[in-house]
Amino acid sequence: MPTYRISVFLFLMLSLALTPLKAIEHISIFAPPSAIANPISGQAISDCIALMAKACNCEVSLNNSKADILLYLPKIDSAKATMKSAFARALDYPYLQYPAHDYTWVSRREGSQIILKLSTPSFEGISFGLYGLLQEQLWFQFYHPKQSSLPFLEYWPLTEDFTWKSRPRFDKKGFHIHSMHPLELTEPLLDADFKNGLEEIKTYIDWLARNQQNYFEFNVLESVDRKKWISYIKEAVSYAQSRGIIVGADISLHMTQQKAFMLYRNFPYSILSKKKQIEKN
Repeated sequence: MPTYRISVFLFLMLSLALTPLKAIEHISIFAPPSAIANPISGQAISDCIALMAKACNCEVSLNNSKADILLYLPKIDSAKATMKSAFARALDYPYLQYPAHDYTWVSRREGSQIILKLSTPSFEGISFGLYGLLQEQLWFQFYHPKQSSLPFLEYWPLTEDFTWKSRPRFDKKGFHIHSMHPLELTEPLLDADFKNGLEEIKTYIDWLARNQQNYFEFNVLESVDRKKWISYIKEAVSYAQSRGIIVGADISLHMTQQKAFMLYRNFPYSILSKKKQIEKN
């Protein structure tokens, strides 16, 4: 290759290397009205807007076509969203159905904009897809309910053109809170008078959603004041469901250890039959 060609080539390469990257000025999530109105996807959208705004120190909005980065969310077909997932098909026993939530992101450049489109069959899938993009592609780390590590998104870090598919290996993903022991959430979960108890539980639920979890359960103890506790925990459970999370209560028939809640007690603690006690409790 002649010397002048090498010089021109090196000059062009050096020029490209020294050309400053354009900082992100505006990111926008495009969401249909149904996705915004649905509590599961709607709360995820609002949360992701707030998180990205902190990380990029730029404008992050909803449905603005002039943004540098556009994230398009799908319109969910309610008929398809209620169909059995791959985990529930062909089962001959009762199964707690959870909507299919696999998702695919496709990215491409159009002019000066980078456009990412999400495909998923459910509102739960929109939540999973948004948090998956943040956590698995954009370096957000939700390592504790009260602490997160946010990236510095001055520049868009992803390849302009790519396809990324995510398929769950398990239908239910979550945690068992062994509240027979003094864990951080034991008192918030079991004591209706615990100061800021519901806020503590909701903070944990938000953390589960951010980590693409959809289930948690805890032990109920005999110490709960059912006159107060049932309405108290109902609010927490309703909030969890609004974030796409199933809640389970771990109770016993007659376990005398560790002050577990028992569905029946032997004489002389109760003169009712076991069947009547179980039905009542």
